[in-house]
Amino acid sequence: MDGVLVAITLVSLGATGAVLTYAARLIREERVRSTARVAALRADIGPVGRRPPRAGAATLEDAALLGGRGRWDDAPVRRAEQEDESHAESGLFQSTGTAETTAARWLVPLIGAAVVVLALGAIYVLSGGRSDAGADSARAAVKTPPLELVALKHARSGDTLTVSGVVRNPADGVERRQVTAVVFLFDRHGSFLASGRAPLDSQALAAGDESPFQITIREARDVSRYRVSFRTGDDMLPHVDRRDAGQPAAGTGKS
Repeated sequence: MDGVLVAITLVSLGATGAVLTYAARLIREERVRSTARVAALRADIGPVGRRPPRAGAATLEDAALLGGRGRWDDAPVRRAEQEDESHAESGLFQSTGTAETTAARWLVPLIGAAVVVLALGAIYVLSGGRSDAGADSARAAVKTPPLELVALKHARSGDTLTVSGVVRNPADGVERRQVTAVVFLFDRHGSFLASGRAPLDSQALAAGDESPFQITIREARDVSRYRVSFRTGDDMLPHVDRRDAGQPAAGTGKS
């Protein structure tokens, strides 16, 4: 399940990047088209605010442009034309371009936020389901009674140790499948030496059923004690001692 969540996160991030890249490309193309439209309109309209030349003697305005310096000073005219052109451009083109640019700028974060929200929602749903499943499994494990070890013995032959016994699934237990018995060997100082495992004789252990098991471990010369446990795959199954009082303690034995 963790792999699925990681894959969903990576796919969501990739989709977000692709959408943002595509949106940025659309905005860039729209700006280019807007600039081209403005240039085309400027070419069609021509200079704005330019006054046609007038014939005849100089007027008072012309005299003012001369500036008393004996030559024509067209700086005021150029400034006036530039102001007229700027006003015309702002009135004709600026409002439309600004609205389009503002809408395009909002488009990118909105798309990215939508993709991120969808990805987080999917992760939350999947992780919530996994948590519920884990909680259900934990509750089931608490309610399920443990296996019962009803017999256990061992025999030595040279350096080989054979451990055998009987395990029972209680009457109110759940069916167990593919159960394996595991034996751990220790020396007189409590140090681990070796281990062995073998499946139960009955691979389907229904409620109330019993099954014998036998495990043989070679090179067990220095063994002082051993312990028995039961597993299904990598999961350890709890068990309790139900042997007679004359037998060794639950899960241990002395060779």
